[in-house]
Amino acid sequence: MEQATLTVDCGGSGIKASVLDAAGTMRAPVVRVPTPYPLAPGKLIYLVAGLASRLPPADRLTLGMPGMLRHGVVITTPHYVTERGPRTR
Repeated sequence: MEQATLTVDCGGSGIKASVLDAAGTMRAPVVRVPTPYPLAPGKLIYLVAGLASRLPPADRLTLGMPGMLRHGVVITTPHYVTERGPRTR
């Protein structure tokens, strides 16, 4: 049975998601929500779950985000902690 992958891209202006098949072909149109600021981990999980509920079922997840990760642990996501977003104090 072919696995489907929920793919999520966390960007500065929007969080986008779709479902891909094993060959990397999109199996659903992209769904998107604006990136809120600040974006705490719990809020990100809530947003991703909401996007996933609008898409076909998937067996696994891949999530890309700007920031520094070490050994699978998020060290920093600098602009997600500001109230107005990227390049603000």
